[in-house]
Amino acid sequence: MSLLLLCPNSLFWVLSRHIRFHLFNTGNSFKTFFQAFWWLLLGIILLCSPAHCSVFKIGLLGPWNCDPFFSKAFPHVAARLAVGRISKDPSLDLGHRLDYVVLQEECETSRALVRLIDFEKLSSAFIGPLNPGFCEVATLLGENWNKAIFSWMCINYKLDSTIHHPTFARTLPSPTRVLFTIMKYFNWAHVGIIASNEVIWMATANKLASALRNQGLPVGIVTSVRKGEKGIEDTWNEIKEVDGIRIILLCMHSVLIGGEEQATLLTKALEMGLADGRYVFVPYDTLLYSLPYQNNSFSVFDKDSKLQEAYDAVLTITLESGERTFYDAFREAKESGEITTDLEATQVSPLFGTIYDAIYFMAVAIDSARRKGVRLSGAKIAEHTKNFSFPGFSHLVETDNCGKGLSNYVVLDTDGRGNQLFPTHLLDMSSDSVKSLGQAIHFPRAAPPKPDSSCWFDPDVLCSGGIEPTVMILGVMLMFALVLCAVGLASLIRHSILNSQLFRGPNKIILTLDDLVFINPELHKKRLTLDSLTDANSLAVDGRSLKSVTRSSSLKSAAATHETSNVALYEMI
Repeated sequence: MSLLLLCPNSLFWVLSRHIRFHLFNTGNSFKTFFQAFWWLLLGIILLCSPAHCSVFKIGLLGPWNCDPFFSKAFPHVAARLAVGRISKDPSLDLGHRLDYVVLQEECETSRALVRLIDFEKLSSAFIGPLNPGFCEVATLLGENWNKAIFSWMCINYKLDSTIHHPTFARTLPSPTRVLFTIMKYFNWAHVGIIASNEVIWMATANKLASALRNQGLPVGIVTSVRKGEKGIEDTWNEIKEVDGIRIILLCMHSVLIGGEEQATLLTKALEMGLADGRYVFVPYDTLLYSLPYQNNSFSVFDKDSKLQEAYDAVLTITLESGERTFYDAFREAKESGEITTDLEATQVSPLFGTIYDAIYFMAVAIDSARRKGVRLSGAKIAEHTKNFSFPGFSHLVETDNCGKGLSNYVVLDTDGRGNQLFPTHLLDMSSDSVKSLGQAIHFPRAAPPKPDSSCWFDPDVLCSGGIEPTVMILGVMLMFALVLCAVGLASLIRHSILNSQLFRGPNKIILTLDDLVFINPELHKKRLTLDSLTDANSLAVDGRSLKSVTRSSSLKSAAATHETSNVALYEMI
């Protein structure tokens, strides 16, 4: 006898069908009642059994206890809301009961990696990690376990290769891709990166620098914030020593969600005169969630006028909100009873919505793979993240035919006085283009940083120091001409030196009579007589050289003997 394990929906369908059949079959009331009771009892047993349905459990991996800002994302609440809505979504057929488990990522990178190995059997797939420092190793482990690794924080550019990392997928557009598109639009190529002292942000800064350099952009400096007021001042002095920087990326929690370190850093930049428009400061973490900006005031500026002034040099890039902001979506979920905590929307980090979207993202990928009739595995789930869209927590989530995210971003700016942010540009990820929204950016002193050469953003052009390609080509040609001239001059000088060495110097090759000391004095005297009578450069009448005449005369004057056959000696100096 075989036992068929059914999920709750299928089980209730079977039970209701059999109960209805037996109720209308009134031939034997006792038998009908007994069979209906038997089916009901069997259903209760199966429902109470932990094996009544295969479970697909998503492991939500992050340093939730290491950082209060990550804790404010309330991953438990976000995951519960997402799983609850997925189970009620009629458009999704996962074939499994979806569940989740929140996994605590260790604060230190090395320990986090060791801890990850212990999580292998706790989940069917992973969302995370949030520390880019071990994303590549975590992905390799996922491949070995054949479990999908979905992340919005991993910016390691090597992970984009589906051939080498088939189980990895991004739940958001790559932050590097977003930054590159914005920087290309404004022609700001030279980058500096400042990170918080926390391990996760230092790892983020290093991986971000590596990814930008892989795009061909010059990253002049990667540093971390030193402690104390003097330390922050030293950090800015270190930045000042690097020439040509246009844009500074701040890898730390945004001041808009309570990041005090960023507030102190920007205020010190204002005091040192560095927020005067020579740099544009861009918070990195706002790329990872949808910051509520529509009809929203940021009270942090009301409390600190210096920070308000310093933030005029900041451009904030964040996910575009849909018809409702994160705060609106959270309040609606709370009013409907889906969120039962006493939390107010303003007490929750917008990262809550990113967690929700990531879980839904994986559920849609599972549904897509199941509809294609493939067996679920880590590689198959990651492969089926293409060409789908679904309503995220506060905005539409879409992917293209390569699985790349198409969620749009906006550039936000202040007006230099108030406490609100206004969208100035829209980043359309479907075309990697930036469009003006009609609101001009308010730069300090009404001037943006100087643009760099556009050649930095052309992969087919070699760019160095911001020199335009035409100028660079002329410079190369001039250098080539100078090298040719130098080679020619060197060749002439060498030829002249070698020629002079034939006749002069201790190593000369062609000898004259003046260079010789004759052993036979008589021959020596005759040589002197001939030299006085005949010019050294003249020729004999019969065409022979003077050397030949001299040699002939000498041989006629004295008979050559064994002792006198060695005519002369040449002394090397």
